[in-house]
Amino acid sequence: MIYPMQPKFGIGFTSTDLLSADMVEGYRYEQVGHHHNYHVTKDRWDWPVKLAPSESRIVVDGFSPNLNKELHVGHLRNLALANALQNMMKSQSDTKFVALLGTSLGVKKSALQGWKKWTEFTGYSPEVYYDTALPDDSIKTREPTVVEGGVIDVNEGPDLALPQLWDGPNGPVIVKRADGTPLYAHHDLSFSDWVNPTHYITGHEQREHFASLGFEKKHLSMGLVMGADGKKLKSREGTALSASDAVELVMKNLNERDEKLAWNVLAWNLLQPAREKNVKFESEKWCRPESPGMYISYTYARAYSALGRRVSKAKVECHMTRCRLREYMPVSVATRPNAPTEDDEYEIQPLTELDIRLLGMSEQYLYYFYQAVEKFDPSPVANFAHTLAREIGAAYEKEQIYNGRPAFAATMNHALWRLSHCMKDLGMFPISNV
Repeated sequence: MIYPMQPKFGIGFTSTDLLSADMVEGYRYEQVGHHHNYHVTKDRWDWPVKLAPSESRIVVDGFSPNLNKELHVGHLRNLALANALQNMMKSQSDTKFVALLGTSLGVKKSALQGWKKWTEFTGYSPEVYYDTALPDDSIKTREPTVVEGGVIDVNEGPDLALPQLWDGPNGPVIVKRADGTPLYAHHDLSFSDWVNPTHYITGHEQREHFASLGFEKKHLSMGLVMGADGKKLKSREGTALSASDAVELVMKNLNERDEKLAWNVLAWNLLQPAREKNVKFESEKWCRPESPGMYISYTYARAYSALGRRVSKAKVECHMTRCRLREYMPVSVATRPNAPTEDDEYEIQPLTELDIRLLGMSEQYLYYFYQAVEKFDPSPVANFAHTLAREIGAAYEKEQIYNGRPAFAATMNHALWRLSHCMKDLGMFPISNV
């Protein structure tokens, strides 16, 4: 197992095992205690391990809100998680995201409009199924066993006198009321039989429900969105804070009507804690210029603007990776009349320690990307995005891009390209003006 070394030791990676010479050719090696450290150099600054796409079939039920009530801020976190994972798992060989929308109990118009708005806005595009269209006879049910003195299988009261039961792995589960109305358990069992999700992303509170159906190993718990008092976030009316009100609060604290920037702030802060951890909703704090979600957006916009004014023919080379400014520059720059072309002669520029550090840090993205995919948790990428943005910001303060060294411009462009990967993975918008 290799992982990024602590910044105090430098930029590169470390391992408790000595790695093979062919794997680490070109890195600078040193041993610190029980750790073998490999520092990036001008000849080798890539991440040495590649992601092997999963060969297994993966079907993720990532965001299936109940549409008979208003979408709330907890749903936004659920959507942010599902959207980020869908973005990151596109490289998986056989992965799809699905959603089961409940319509049998009725649908609130505003909830349906919210579903359409937020999925279209974020780009989340699952394969959608509806509970009323699921097979009704795929689940084997039975009536409760009745003996003299009462019903021995259930004790939920007279209104459920003779419901339909399904014999689950942990005992009987009520799946239909006595009048034949299916419950959530029946819909989930039918959905499993029809679609067979391998993973479900829902809140902690549904753990027992999925365990009763035998799906506890498929359940990926999601923490709650809490208020400043440490309790479930509520609106002034005492109901759950709606998704639209949550976004409005962020835009109000931003003092501007920029919904994409507001989403960047929300997405980063909802995804930064580990998936199973709770999030404290602090919109005022999140909207400060130095806060991570804002800082990432601001750093990208500032560096993008500087690179947009700098068209260079610089080339940065190493024996593993070739980085040319043209290959990663924004389309708006690459299509300019005076932009470099593939036939241009490129001047090879020497790299400074600043360049090498920033290039090496940029390529650590791959490690955190692998971690996020493996854990079904975007938080490693969210935290790395902030670290990389800080490195870009520090380098930006030390040297100028416009009229500066060509190699530095190419290096910054590569780092910005990796930061844009992080932002797109997380469902953030790489906006050019903040």
